[in-house]
Amino acid sequence: MLSIVNDYVEKEDITIPDYYWRIEIESWEEVRAPYLDQVKDYYQQLTQTSVDVIKDEHFSLLGLSGIQNFDDFSDFVKRDYTQEKISLAFYDKLMPYLLAFHGETAQVILNDDEYAKYEKEYLEQIHAFSDEAGLSFEEYVQEHLGLRGEFVKHLKERAYEDFVFKLIANNRYGHLLEEVSVVDYEAYIQEQVIKFGLDEIDVRENLSYSQFCKVLPEMMYNQELFSYFTPNFKIIESTNE
Repeated sequence: MLSIVNDYVEKEDITIPDYYWRIEIESWEEVRAPYLDQVKDYYQQLTQTSVDVIKDEHFSLLGLSGIQNFDDFSDFVKRDYTQEKISLAFYDKLMPYLLAFHGETAQVILNDDEYAKYEKEYLEQIHAFSDEAGLSFEEYVQEHLGLRGEFVKHLKERAYEDFVFKLIANNRYGHLLEEVSVVDYEAYIQEQVIKFGLDEIDVRENLSYSQFCKVLPEMMYNQELFSYFTPNFKIIESTNE
């Protein structure tokens, strides 16, 4: 890249307000309810009998991996729900904060032509998303991005924040591009299929080898931040407060 980042705050020195770490739920009993409904439906399909309350003996008949009783089931629900909500909190809540933080504090030398091209492509992508959704540009920005008022100005601010993130990622991991190979790409594809249960064809269509090479530094920096920050998230039951 022609633009460069001279200085930026390391993740360990970024101050995050405490409320960012809170993931509030009414109670674990409420969280378990839809999971239990699925178990009841599965039990009925398997046994052709209905049941009002799922008990330990019912779980032993279902053959669910690692779940032999209600305590096992409760532990699974907590793990599954916590993992899902922490991931959502990181990407939907914390990452916008981190992007804005770096956008405001990083010392950057921009190549005007390079950045103008990036900003143009960023806005064109939003237009493409709005066309796919069958919405006007303004409707899409309001409904899907939650922007109001001078939304083009806000989008340009987001484009700058994303660009700074890209610069920092390349500063940290750009050297990997000299060594990345098709083997690395194939390993990534298999990880997505095995670890996350994604369809291999869809993964390849959404991320070609050339795109993988292009965004690898950003993926690595994103994973670095995810691994560092996610242990700080806490599930808070309102019934315990």
